[in-house]
Amino acid sequence: MRVGVVGAGVSGLAAAIELAAQGVSVTIFDPEDPGGRMTTRDLGGARVELGPDSYLKRRGPALSLIESMGLPEIYPATTRASMMTARGPVPVPSGLLLGAPRTISAAMGNPLMSLGAKLRAGVGALLLGAFAPGDDLGRITEARYGRRWARLNIEPLVGGINADSIYGLSARVSAPAIVDIAKTAAPPTSLGGPAFAAPESGLSTLIDAMVERLQGDDVDFVKQSCDSLSVTPGSVRLETETGEFDFDQVIITTPAYIASHLLEESAPHSAALLRSIDYSSVSMLIGSTATALPRFARELSGVLVDRDLRLHSTAVSIYSNKWPSRVPEKKAVLRISTGSLLDRRHLEKADDDLVEILWNEACQVLSTDLELEHRLVVRWKRAFPHFAPYHPRLIEHVRRSTASATGGRVDLAGAYISGSGIPTCVAVAIEAAAACAERASRI
Repeated sequence: MRVGVVGAGVSGLAAAIELAAQGVSVTIFDPEDPGGRMTTRDLGGARVELGPDSYLKRRGPALSLIESMGLPEIYPATTRASMMTARGPVPVPSGLLLGAPRTISAAMGNPLMSLGAKLRAGVGALLLGAFAPGDDLGRITEARYGRRWARLNIEPLVGGINADSIYGLSARVSAPAIVDIAKTAAPPTSLGGPAFAAPESGLSTLIDAMVERLQGDDVDFVKQSCDSLSVTPGSVRLETETGEFDFDQVIITTPAYIASHLLEESAPHSAALLRSIDYSSVSMLIGSTATALPRFARELSGVLVDRDLRLHSTAVSIYSNKWPSRVPEKKAVLRISTGSLLDRRHLEKADDDLVEILWNEACQVLSTDLELEHRLVVRWKRAFPHFAPYHPRLIEHVRRSTASATGGRVDLAGAYISGSGIPTCVAVAIEAAAACAERASRI
């Protein structure tokens, strides 16, 4: 049996590993180098991540796959954070789950909030079952904890993770732990140790290890994009700029807007649904300095930025505090993020202008002047899928429609299916690959 995998990001590589493990012949198509946003680079002697900098240590197939690569792990040296507000930096309180209080005491200990807002959120923590129905995270958390709590505690964190606003965002996809907080005795990420981890030398080494395993399994890599997909009674045909390839099954792991193009001929209804998924673009300035950080910032992992300040920056991550083993001594490395689904100002800025804006804002957030020594501007266009309320229903419909239109020969995986995190992407890809192999065994 032969299976084609479209896309060589972490989803495509994970799907291929699962298929190869079941004795399936696999060919991966992607015009770019494997890994996508999971890229590690050198910047002035520091090893820096251009995309995500860690993965969640959650039990499941993704963690099993990562551990099977045998890479030494490191853990964040600090997870303490602050919030930059109109009255200055305020510590982000502990005891919250994605910004949501689990108890009255957690609500009352929040220095960001007034007494009235604390009492309002405390009542919400006590009456967890009483919240607005639906799947809009903003409406749910506002009804449960109050608008001010949702805006100052949950919006910067969950909204920042998704490069989006919590209003109009699927709660079930973006923050299921908040929805089920009454059922959760402890944060669902814990294995009894650190919640997050990363390969010692960076996430690129994880991608390299996955590629090396696939090459050992004789998986073929075709460094070309797929221009079209067509389904015949006996196969799926992928067409590239140099030829045609026939497979028994195909798994598409690209973003939804690319998948929609490939399905236009064979599954037009699915293609139309996939086109409805919006994407946000983000940019990031990674900068290093030898200037000492102010005392309050020397043990912080970063500073979230209140959107009411109307800065370009959404967060200033102090990478050198978080991953000190990757940064030379007496150096500080910052990752300054900007952009969201609603804020596209960064797209209109040239790199030099964006550097000036973001570095000046970082100095403002950290209340000090920092001399920029080395810099790297990273732009990820259409990188983060927007999970509208009831997104799982949309994906269920897309998958059923695709299976029906293609005779079960095409399946989908990728960040837009059920979440952008590395473990979620890997788990979805492994599930799709296992189902693909099982279906093929019955053909």
